[in-house]
Amino acid sequence: MNYILSALVLASFCLSAAVAATACEEHRERELTSDSKVKLIPICTENGEYDSLQFFEGSPFCMCLRPDGTHFTYPSLILNACSFIAHRDRVVIQHLIGNYSPHCEVYGTYTR
Repeated sequence: MNYILSALVLASFCLSAAVAATACEEHRERELTSDSKVKLIPICTENGEYDSLQFFEGSPFCMCLRPDGTHFTYPSLILNACSFIAHRDRVVIQHLIGNYSPHCEVYGTYTR
């Protein structure tokens, strides 16, 4: 009897952990029910993290976010890619002296 009870408790714990929403998913649900005219409805990756390029609904603005949801660019009208800017952000955050730091155009691509 104790074995069955333990198995049920373990199964319910695993099930609740599997359906727990990530911060991005919770943020998305909040924004979907918001009455705001201009809002950022986050796009989440398969892992539940924030996608790097995010768009403001009802606005031409977009911005780049880190996987934890913090932004590393301000809202922009001309930004169209975040992968290059994200690369530079990861390098700068490491604070390595003498390390190569890529340079990016304002719209999100590498400078030549």
